Amino acid sequence: MRKTLIIMSLILAALQLLLFTSCGSKTTDDVQGDEAVTGSSETAVAEVAADILLDTAVAAYSADEIPNVKYYRSSISDSEADGYLDVDQAGQLLKGEYGVDFPEFNTLEEFAMIVPSGKNAFEIDILKVKDENDIETAMQILKDRLSLKDNGEIETYVPEEKPIIDGAEFYQKGRYVALICTADNSKAKAALDSLLG
Repeated sequence: MRKTLIIMSLILAALQLLLFTSCGSKTTDDVQGDEAVTGSSETAVAEVAADILLDTAVAAYSADEIPNVKYYRSSISDSEADGYLDVDQAGQLLKGEYGVDFPEFNTLEEFAMIVPSGKNAFEIDILKVKDENDIETAMQILKDRLSLKDNGEIETYVPEEKPIIDGAEFYQKGRYVALICTADNSKAKAALDSLLG
């Protein structure tokens, strides 16, 4: 069942890439820590649903590379459904405080996240902002999330996962930003690049 969903997601992503890629300008920022390397090209960044981006990135990993995780998606609007995330829950997940004032969350057009369920580090969070002027705001949301992950619990309870957190990377292309925290971040980055251009 999972393989069928992954294959369907990849087919949809490829079709969407073919249909929505257009000419224009593109800025690519791959960010590791606080350092950014920026390049430019003549091709526009493709418009791809955050769900498809996440599913494609996750499909790059084998089942044994993905620990016990939970998905959150902006495409889930039923507050009773698994994977639903409202602003209060987002405050808990991304800032460590439930019900906190979190106006930054409203800058997001879409999100799709796979987060650890338990004491492990594997995580991929993809945020799409409504306006490119909010890229730094979205990047700060992800930096805050990484800071929460690196609060010492992993090092105390599962020290072998600490290098994964230390190697976490931030990725930005067009209106998309991502936190990639895996044993091999290049897999997720290559998957995102293949869809976004």
